[in-house]
Amino acid sequence: MVIYRLLASEKRLIEWRLSHGQPVLGICLSAQLMAATLGARVYEGATKEIGRGAISLTTKGFSSPLAPLAQDGVRVLHWHCDIFDLRDSAPRLASNAVYPNQAFSSGDGGLALQFHIEADAHGLDEWYIGHAVELAGTDIDVWLLRRDGRHYAPPAAEIAGSVLNRWLDNTFGETYPALAGVNVDSPALSPLMSA
Repeated sequence: MVIYRLLASEKRLIEWRLSHGQPVLGICLSAQLMAATLGARVYEGATKEIGRGAISLTTKGFSSPLAPLAQDGVRVLHWHCDIFDLRDSAPRLASNAVYPNQAFSSGDGGLALQFHIEADAHGLDEWYIGHAVELAGTDIDVWLLRRDGRHYAPPAAEIAGSVLNRWLDNTFGETYPALAGVNVDSPALSPLMSA
């Protein structure tokens, strides 16, 4: 994994928080940085994984904040081409057929997700525009991505809220206002997301 200066700073922050028992929620690149911080190898995978897909929870995953993702028909958003190995200290919580390490935990407050639960349909339209060059270099049909985004967005937002509430409750030991159905990219939630 190439560590740019900005990423090196983020990696040091993740390392400090994990070593001091502070909560860390890493999504996609931040999950990869968490894995690297814990001493795991991060490398380019065999294929880009972009689009909605199922994941399978491990036994530990079923007893983690990710349990709501086990509901029938849940499809998470994948958007990555890098993958990571896991250390024994970071148990796998979820996998899929493309990449075996889709989520892991670290200590009491570290949760890393290779996939995106935070993306809503409107935000995804911005991703498609911002990543137009990347998408053009693949055989991925943007119209199918948009259709799937609109179809899965409402239940995905509710499930994301449930997962995040469980993580917050487990990590902080108190109940936060319900996030179900809330745009998790909302500025009002930024203090929770950076806690």
